[in-house]
Amino acid sequence: MQSSDPTMPVHKTHVEHPEFTTERLALDVQTATDLICDAVSGVTPTETTVGTKFRTQTGMLIAILTEADDGVDLHYRTAPASEPATLKARRLWRALRPYAD
Repeated sequence: MQSSDPTMPVHKTHVEHPEFTTERLALDVQTATDLICDAVSGVTPTETTVGTKFRTQTGMLIAILTEADDGVDLHYRTAPASEPATLKARRLWRALRPYAD
């Protein structure tokens, strides 16, 4: 339940990272996770309260999968453009683009 009272926490249904963009995928979390791990080497998925987070071997966050009513939301890094983590995120997006709604 959302409230206008500033002292009450507000449940957020999206991931807030200004350097990320979000796409809806017509997949389940496990299938999307498998496709990401196949598309991008050196990426580790971790289950969190937010969703499944994908990090590089150096710990850089490149993507987050969150469950949605009709699939999953893929939140992936788009900036800064020259960062190795952003380049990996672009590779995973290319692999998952056919499943975008």
